[in-house]
Order: sequence, then C-alpha cells, then structure tokens
Amino acid sequence: MSESHSEISQVSNILTKSLAALNAAVNETDRAKAFATVQAAYGKLETLALPPGLLLQQISMSYQLPMVLGTVNDLGIAEVLSESNGSGGRMSSKEIEEFAKGAPVPTWISLTVKQGGMAAVSMVTAFREDKYKKSHEISETPFSKIYNTDVPFWKWLEQEGRELNVAKAFEVNNARNFDFSYYPWKDLPEDPIVVDVGGGEGSAMAVVLPLAHEGTKAIIQDLSLPVLEHAKTFWAERDSTAVLEGRVVLQQQDFFQPQPVKGAAVYFLRFVLHDWKDEKCIEILKHLHDATNEESRLLIVEAVVSHACRDIGSLKDDGVEGAYPAPMPKPLPANGGRATEFEAGFDMHMMNILNGGERTYEQFRQLAAKAGWKPKKVYQTDEISSLKILEFVSEYGLDAASYAKVFKFALAVVHLPA
Repeated sequence: MSESHSEISQVSNILTKSLAALNAAVNETDRAKAFATVQAAYGKLETLALPPGLLLQQISMSYQLPMVLGTVNDLGIAEVLSESNGSGGRMSSKEIEEFAKGAPVPTWISLTVKQGGMAAVSMVTAFREDKYKKSHEISETPFSKIYNTDVPFWKWLEQEGRELNVAKAFEVNNARNFDFSYYPWKDLPEDPIVVDVGGGEGSAMAVVLPLAHEGTKAIIQDLSLPVLEHAKTFWAERDSTAVLEGRVVLQQQDFFQPQPVKGAAVYFLRFVLHDWKDEKCIEILKHLHDATNEESRLLIVEAVVSHACRDIGSLKDDGVEGAYPAPMPKPLPANGGRATEFEAGFDMHMMNILNGGERTYEQFRQLAAKAGWKPKKVYQTDEISSLKILEFVSEYGLDAASYAKVFKFALAVVHLPA
C-alpha cells in the first residue's frame, strides 16, 4: 500500500470513529470534540483524495459562496422558503420577488459579506501597490482602496445611514454562542467593578452580570457616541433599571488615553486587540496597567490561533493552564485544519479591513508582558471554538505610579542615588 493510501485509510478510520462518537455523545463537551475531529478528518481526507488540480479549481471558485450567502440574506430567501411551506413548498419567481421586498435582513451577515467580501476582492490588487502591502496603518487597507476612503473602518461605519445598522450588527454578532460562564466571576471581590473597554453597547456585560455577584457594576466604555446612544436602547430592552440604578454605566472613552477608572476588579477587552498593530495594542494595555491595583485582572477575549505544527519547542515552557490545547490525532493537522478554518478566515478579514489580525497565545503573552502584565490562566468560551478568555495579572501587583513611589522609597532607605 502506498504512503498516500495508508494515510487515507488512517484518516478514514478516524472519521468513522469520530462520527460514531458524535452520534453517541450525551453532553455538549463530547459532542463538540467529536464534531471538531469530524471536520478535521473530512478536510484532510478531501486534500488526500482529490486530484490537486481539481482541488485548486474548487478552491478558486469558492469565493462565490459568501456572495451567494449575502444575496440570499439580502433577498430574505430563507424567510421565503419558510413561508412557502403553507403553499405546499412552491412559490413562483414573482411571488418570491414580492415576498422578499419586505423581508428582514440579518445585518451581521450583510455587513460581513459586503464590507469583508469586497475588501477580500480588493486584496488581489491592493497588495501589488507599495502603499498597501508595506503599510500597517488602519486607514491604508484593501477596504480603504475599494471604498476609496482614507477614513478608518470604524469611523466609516458611523457615517450617516450606518450608525444603527452597525450597532445592531455587532449586537447580533456579540450575542451569539459566547458563554462566559467558564470564568469564575463569583471569585471576584465583593461589589466588583468590571470595565468593558471598547465594549460597544455592552452586549458582553449583559451575559456577564447574571454570572457575577449581585453588587457587580459594569462600566461600558466606547469612543463612538452613536454606539453609546444605541446602548441606551439596548439596556432599556434588556434590563430597564440597570442604567438608572447605576449597575451599568455608559461612558465615552478613548482607550488610547489614560484609563479614568482606577483599581477595577476586571478590565475586559473583547475583540479590541485584533483590530490593531502590536505597538497600538501595547499602548492600550499600558493605560490599563497604569490604572490597576494589586487585585485587578485583565481579561482578553479573542480568537487564539493554534499551531499547525506538533512540535512547538520551548513555547510550552511559558504556557499557563489552558494555553495550548491537545493536538488532533495523527495524521490530522495538529490544529485541526478544516476545523480552524474560521479563525484563519477571520485573520485575513481583519487584515483586509483594519490591518489587524488574530494572534497566538505566545503573541498575546509577549504583548501583555511589554505592558506589565503576566499570564495567569486561559479559559474557554465554549467547547469547540478558538475563542478564549486570557486572564492576566499585574507583573508588579501595584499600579505603575505606586510602584514608582515604592521604588524611590527603597532607594532612599538604602541611600542609593535614584
């Protein structure tokens, strides 16, 4: 048996076993693990079994799929098909057209496909130009090129006619499949303050607050006034007294400026760092570190890119609990291959839109260390995705100003020049 046939046989056996495990799963953990292995095995089997030329042809035409998804979404065809059940599942083209005119549009899909899809198309030509291929600036991206704008993506979204659309889009996205219950919120000090930095309308805090102590206070910070205005409606619909009673505070704040809330129990950063290049991330993290006390925690919620190779050498020496998940069984790719397709795609999406990107655990650790944070633990947000909660504590256990005072006092005590 040739090497390729032997590998196909191994992968087929893994696929068969994982399908049986998926069918027999009695809880979400087992189901998620089996599903990820099924995805990984299917992807590996496809690359092994298909002739390379045919596989490349299929990949080259796969750009059609998100465009079709966007069209189906915008025309409300899913609703059309649902409504057509009453007429025996049949509707004429004219009937579909009439029905689709008033169909609701899930805005996140529309936003992702239109802006993200167009930016991806632009990447082909943008990276032939030095202005784009050598730039790390937020306003010099394939998105900027195709929309002929020098306005950064977030400002562009705030332009007239887009405010409520984008706020609603991120509300839909942020509410989906995010389970923050893996983090021990009840272990925080009594009456803790959680600062949601760059938190939009605060949909994450709507999930977190029911998991935390009754006296927990959430301060939701965002630079965008349109988003903060929408946040008032968001909270009025979910907890009509939260803002009035001060359990939720909406605060305009630029995270590139000093953090005004000192000594919070948690500084919460969700989907912020992947927008920015390393230097900007360090700047954000330093401002938060300067506001900490000895009990403060930094929680970074991001997709954590896993390694495709099995041997990561000494990287594991710097890992904390949960930092490096167990690799997939051989001969599957260590990171699951097809099972991590979303994180790879989103990495490209962030590059095309904002010159940002997803990061590995090690990259997050290094960024945090340069701002005075050290890792404590990595938590899941579900049983299958790469989205993690990375917990950090202050490297010094003191805020920067207090540490400077202690250091000067120590020098004075031992009679050394500062």
